[in-house]
Amino acid sequence: MTSEKRVAKKLAGLVGATAVASMGLVMVGLTADAASATTCTDNRACLWEDYDFMTNGVQANRFQFQMWAPRLSQHYYSGTSLTVNDKSSSAHNNDNTRTAYFYMDPDCTGYWFQKPPNSTDTNFNNGSPGPQNFNDELSAVAFGSYLDECKA
Repeated sequence: MTSEKRVAKKLAGLVGATAVASMGLVMVGLTADAASATTCTDNRACLWEDYDFMTNGVQANRFQFQMWAPRLSQHYYSGTSLTVNDKSSSAHNNDNTRTAYFYMDPDCTGYWFQKPPNSTDTNFNNGSPGPQNFNDELSAVAFGSYLDECKA
């Protein structure tokens, strides 16, 4: 094998290795982006006024809770003057261990649905999460360990 062929073979190997390494970086980047699909803070659950995790076209305008909120009429979407009560269309439970509960009536009463840890619902109007249509109907929220406090 001539020295020119050896150099060409080494260059081809180097280009191939670089391409594989670059693809690995791209794949890692995509995985990280997919994991952070919303602006919901770790160990909290969040609600948005609109579908697909938006409020007034902004993902950061969300309502988030860490324990419970028995009366959503007393809470606002961040960055807005909109109360959360009866104005939610998507949710994200960004807690690793706790189940979040969402209620139609104040004080964690009435029809409800739950979101297990690390789960989302992009559209309450599509028949999900249960037999009731929960779009624009939520009035209380709580993590399971705080249901007694929410109902008090």
